[in-house]
Amino acid sequence: MIALAPIGFWHPLRGRCAAAILRHSATLSRAMPGRGRRRLLRSRFGRTLSLFPFSARPGSVGVDEAVTLATTLAHSDIAAMSRYTGRYRFRGSGPIGAPVTLVWAGRDRLLGRVDARRAAQRLPHALQVLIPGSGHRLATDAPDEITSLVLRATGCGHRKSNY
Repeated sequence: MIALAPIGFWHPLRGRCAAAILRHSATLSRAMPGRGRRRLLRSRFGRTLSLFPFSARPGSVGVDEAVTLATTLAHSDIAAMSRYTGRYRFRGSGPIGAPVTLVWAGRDRLLGRVDARRAAQRLPHALQVLIPGSGHRLATDAPDEITSLVLRATGCGHRKSNY
């Protein structure tokens, strides 16, 4: 099992702060109509403002990708979900019957390194991986590293594809 930026290991206050960031980001995205959203996100400043909580380098995200992300956030139910996100706690106890890899982002603004330390205490047999230059959006901030981790964890990293 691989978990990217797993929630649930945070201090209750950090969980509430992360939930508030998600709600406010969705509110900001909804407040911008389609054309206004694109106009704002055309500027590096606008992309930084909108994507700062999620990306290590928000100003370098392409305009079309930023518009897609903001539009998806605007139409999501993240505000409703965030009411529960902040309260969620990992409650697992005992061994997990499969290898576990927890992947953390070095520049994650929603989860902190203290969360990784708590996870290591709760899941001492899990492999903890830190990707230093990545933000919360690990798969887009560090696609090569994530692909490599997934291939290694699934045992597919040693096979050659026929495609």
